[in-house]
Order: sequence, then structure tokens, then C-alpha cells
Amino acid sequence: MAHTFNIDTRWLEYRGGQAGGAGVYIKQLVPALLKLDTQNAYHLWGSPVHPTAPNAHHYPFQGNWRRGWQLLWKTVGWPTVDLPAPRCDLWHFTNYVAPPTRKPFVVTIHDLTFVKHPGYVEPKNLEYLKRFVPDTLERAAQVIAVSESTRDGIIDAFGVSRNRITVVPHAAHPRFAEQQDPATRGRIAKKYGIDRDYLLTVGTLEPRKNLETLLLAFSAMRKHVREQLVVVGGQGWLFEETERLIRKLGLTDRVILTGYVPDAELPALFSGAKAFVFPSHYEGFGIPLLEAMTAGTPVVTSNTSSMPEVAGTAALYFDPDDDKGMRLAIERVLDDAKLRERLVEAGHEQAARFTWQRAAHKTLGAYYKALGVGNARVAPPKSAVK
Repeated sequence: MAHTFNIDTRWLEYRGGQAGGAGVYIKQLVPALLKLDTQNAYHLWGSPVHPTAPNAHHYPFQGNWRRGWQLLWKTVGWPTVDLPAPRCDLWHFTNYVAPPTRKPFVVTIHDLTFVKHPGYVEPKNLEYLKRFVPDTLERAAQVIAVSESTRDGIIDAFGVSRNRITVVPHAAHPRFAEQQDPATRGRIAKKYGIDRDYLLTVGTLEPRKNLETLLLAFSAMRKHVREQLVVVGGQGWLFEETERLIRKLGLTDRVILTGYVPDAELPALFSGAKAFVFPSHYEGFGIPLLEAMTAGTPVVTSNTSSMPEVAGTAALYFDPDDDKGMRLAIERVLDDAKLRERLVEAGHEQAARFTWQRAAHKTLGAYYKALGVGNARVAPPKSAVK
């Protein structure tokens, strides 16, 4: 029997149209689901999506109308989201919190920063998550965790039973595997003021991303390395502190803050970097790790949360609180060509284990579990990892 699934796409408009992690997740997962599943109907509800599959339809939910409903959900928990949305058999809420609904639903939890590192979360967001996530998890028929690390955190913090959680890892977009034309790489580098070899890091300018420690490590390196440090990411909570530290350390001529970079330009920036450094204190998954490995760039990253799970043996690790250890790890990669080659080769193999096709299959399985009708009746992709 065919079913109808409503997918919440509101988060594509997060931060003024610059999709955050939830937006990237929606943009990659939805096409993979539609390619995999031609049996069921999909209602893409919220922000604009342009589906090409005949079994998918977009239903907008924007403007003052949307803001009014959301205010009611937050303040009085009524009316149900089923009223302004098309009818369905199951909801998929894609970003932590589920509005009131009478339908069974699946919710995606991207990370547990608000539980494990509340000091890294903007106060208003912290209050919102602490208030609504526990209730959402209690009501959810199935919970999608983006990593085993996140799943274990959900179990520890909220007591959700393991059989109600499906781990659905993310993947890099295929564009990162495409060969980058040197002329294109040069043009994009020039656009952002890159005029020499560079280290790359990617992430919103906010405390959790740990740019402060990376800047301290880079400052200690600058006397004997000529590379620039390129920081790709939009302005987040307390981004001004990052800018002040750059000035204080005298790094204004060596550190480039690109701001938001269009998706189409990211592969060239990744593939052109001498190394990718990911110093985050905590990640629910860490898609940039896979993007770097897919692009053929050696990875140096933190040894915490999900990073070892995602990067495996294809990265060099450091303690994110140890700027000296971070500096030594980066210098080792810069100075050792054979190590870089090994990391690049291992990175290609590791990244190939993660695909959006596999993520779609596991997601569809979560939908069927939530409906109580068993696993998805679709063969898993051949590249799936057991």
C-alpha cells in the first residue's frame, strides 16, 4: 500500500536563505528519497523546493501566515500542524522539534550541543531546544540520529530506547568528487583574496567551531610557514570575538574570512587547499570532513564526538583544547608529502562509504518503522555500509 509522507522543509530559509546544516540535509536527502522511492507520495512543506519527481509536490508555508502559526505552537501548543498542511500518513520533522500533530512522525536530531556543551549555544536557542526537544522525543514514533555518537547521546540524555532510533549518516555532495579546472580554482581563489598556498577550515563563526584555538595554533606557526588560513562560513553567534582575536594576534594579512560561499564554489576551495583543518569542539556528524576527503584534501581534525566515527583512519587527530597539539598536527601534514598522499588515498576510500542513496534507504526504513509496517521494501544500494 502506498503512503503519503510530509517532509518539513522550512529550514531551507534559515539565516536569510543561507541554508545551515539542516538546510543542506534537506537539499541532499529529498532528491535521494525521490530517486529511491517511486511508490509513495511526498509533500514538501514549508520553504520552496522544486521537485522533479511525479510523486512529489511542494506546498509553501511562508510569511506572516507561517509566523503566526509558529507563535501559536510555541506558546499554546495548538492547533495541530495538520491543519495548514496537506493530509499525510506520516510527518518527517527535519530539525529537532515537532509541532503538535495527530499523525505519527519521525524527527531528525543533528547534534546534542545544547546538552553536552550548552555554553556554545546562543541563549535563546538553548532555551528553545531545552523546552521543546524532550517533548518531541517523547512523542516521536522514530528518531533519526545522524551518527552513532549522536544516538548514544540521545539515549544517555533522554532515555529514548535504542529501537526507536535509526542512525542515518550524511554524505558529501557528488560535486566534490569532480575534477576542478585549474583556471576555475585560480579565479575563485582570486575572488576571495587567496594568493598563495592555504589551509582551509569551514564552519559558521561561532564558539562551538573552536576557531579561537585554531587561530592561536596558526599564530604560532606563521613565522615558519607561508600559507594563508581561509575560513569559510557565515557570521554566527559571537562572531565579533573571532574578528577581534585576528586583529589582536596580528593575523589580518594571513587569515581570510570569506563569509558565505555559494555551493558551486566550495569544491574548488576544498580541492585547492593544502590541508583541511576541522577544530570543532563537538559535531553531530561533520559533513565538511567528507567534503574534504572527497575533494582529495588531507584532513586534520579534533578527536572528539563524531569526528573519529566519520573520518576513521583517514585523518590526523588532535585535542581541540590543545593549541600546541593542533599546531604540531597541522605542521606534520604540511611538512610530510607522503603523509598527505596517504591521507588523501585513505580519505577517498572513507568518503566512499557514505552516500545519500544509503541515507535515503535508511530514512525510508525509519518511515516504515514509524508506521509499524516493517522495513522499507526497497533493496539497499550496493555501496551501503552494514
